[in-house]
Amino acid sequence: MMDPQLQQRAAKIRLLLMDVDGVITNGLIYNLPGANGDLFETKGFNSQDGIALQWLIWKGFQTGVITGRESEAVEVRAKQVGMTREPCRFGPLAVTGRCALRRKTTPAWP
Repeated sequence: MMDPQLQQRAAKIRLLLMDVDGVITNGLIYNLPGANGDLFETKGFNSQDGIALQWLIWKGFQTGVITGRESEAVEVRAKQVGMTREPCRFGPLAVTGRCALRRKTTPAWP
């Protein structure tokens, strides 16, 4: 059983922002040939994650992604699952609309 204090704190959460690669995708980037012969980039998404995000939205949560890269595949997926927030794109230090984030520029591991 969940700790009652933790349950009370969790009940207040109404916004879920996620990273993209390895969080809402399988972490792989696919480069596929387009109709004109040029390569285009896409990513792999899990259908179960998609339905879970839709359930959160149906329950009144706001959802969105935070990413360092522009990706048409992510934009399309965000629309498919009904994400309520526009993707926020960040470099090491950025402010975009109402989003602000400071990221590490070096890995956290030695």
